[in-house]
Amino acid sequence: MKTLNELCPKWIRALDTGDADPNDKLNIHDAKYCLVGEAHGFRVTGCETCLNFGICFTDVVRGRRFKNYFESFRILDGKRFNEIKTEFEQHYNEAHLVE
Repeated sequence: MKTLNELCPKWIRALDTGDADPNDKLNIHDAKYCLVGEAHGFRVTGCETCLNFGICFTDVVRGRRFKNYFESFRILDGKRFNEIKTEFEQHYNEAHLVE
């Protein structure tokens, strides 16, 4: 089973350090560049469940914008973030990984 750390390494690094690399174009409000978008290779997914997970992540993660990109991110509710993370990992592994 793949974890969020494996599916979204750029996002995990940004959340762990609080700093985002502007070259990564991470954007919590953009389906292509949010956590779910990175798990799908920075593509917009047609999976409605994944899109809903993306919305859930926006409720618990905030970004600080600088010019055209977000320079930092923080988790507002760690408990809820971990719940969403666990549910997303389970869904992604069951629905999107072919073994």
